[in-house]
Amino acid sequence: VVSMPRGTPLSNNERKLIMLKLEQGLSAVQIGKSLKRDTRTIKKAIQDINYKSKPRSDKGKSMASEIDIKKIQDVVKRHPSMTSSDIFSKAGVLNISKTTRCKILRQIGRVKNAEKKASNIGKK
Repeated sequence: VVSMPRGTPLSNNERKLIMLKLEQGLSAVQIGKSLKRDTRTIKKAIQDINYKSKPRSDKGKSMASEIDIKKIQDVVKRHPSMTSSDIFSKAGVLNISKTTRCKILRQIGRVKNAEKKASNIGKK
């Protein structure tokens, strides 16, 4: 297997030049030629420059409606020691990840740890 040699990574100055040349309206090919860099390297740098992550604005609240949350609250009141999976399935709220279930239950604030059942074996 023959591997292609890798060039040196772009310096901060080169990245700044790429941004300036983009603002001037030059294409990736033109920028690559002027910097004596491969076009693919320039295109990847442009993608990195333009990348913006999109934070979730709803913080997972959209996974369950207000009606669903009321159903979940009712189940928690009646069965405080159930697991989150059992609570949500009994409330009819399905296909929600464990992390989101826990977030919702923390928001409700009525979560109790499951109690261990005492065994009555050998006791009269």
